Amino acid sequence: MTIKKRLALSNVLMILVPVVITMIIALACLGMILSMITHGQGLSFDDNEDFYQAGSGLAARVKANLKQYERLTGKDGHQSRIDVGDISIDTSSHRVTVKGNPAEE
Repeated sequence: MTIKKRLALSNVLMILVPVVITMIIALACLGMILSMITHGQGLSFDDNEDFYQAGSGLAARVKANLKQYERLTGKDGHQSRIDVGDISIDTSSHRVTVKGNPAEE
């Protein structure tokens, strides 16, 4: 084999090998995406729904903690103010203060 033929072959391989590897990776990724879609997993682009539902989850946790506080302290829930450390919760006006300052929303 002459030097010109070897150089031509190496030039072809230098171009062909990365293209083939890229094609294999692209096909594998496409296969995984199609597999996820057909098996019902979706593409998980709905993360923003979790963000908007975080507020309702937080409200539910606060209510659950207040119920547990009432159950553990034996209070009937008709008190107008709950103090825990530096945090005060006024249940009648629905306001929270930290060290006497109103908490930000």
